[in-house]
Order: sequence, then structure tokens, then C-alpha cells
Amino acid sequence: MSNQTLPDDQRLILFTDLTQTEREGFYSDDLGLFVEATGNSAHDRTGKTFGPGEVTSWKYIEDNSRNSDFMVIF
Repeated sequence: MSNQTLPDDQRLILFTDLTQTEREGFYSDDLGLFVEATGNSAHDRTGKTFGPGEVTSWKYIEDNSRNSDFMVIF
């Protein structure tokens, strides 16, 4: 893995597996695994899991939803 450290628990990331497929998901401290996000939620836990040895690199995804300059009203 190019990043020798692991990402913060449950923080949204992009990670690349051994087949060089880029996946969106998060790292779970409880499981000790990278979890691919599936469905409508970034933290949906039904996706594939990957051990740290199966991930070649990762990077944080900026979550701009909290710092949005506009408001959506339904």
C-alpha cells in the first residue's frame, strides 16, 4: 500500500484494490477492513470488503455537504 497508514475510521475514501479498480467506501476500525460503499448511503455496509493487504492506495474524499454554500428546500 502506498499510504503506509490507515485512514480514519468510517471516513469516506477512494481506494484502489490489487486489480487496480478504484472503489468508494470507508475503512472500519472494528472490522479491520476497507468496505466498498454500495446503495444510496456512503456507509452502507453491504459492499465487498478488502483487507489492508488487498488495497494498493487510498485517499480521502472531501465531504462538502457540511460546508455547502446553498440550501436545498424540499
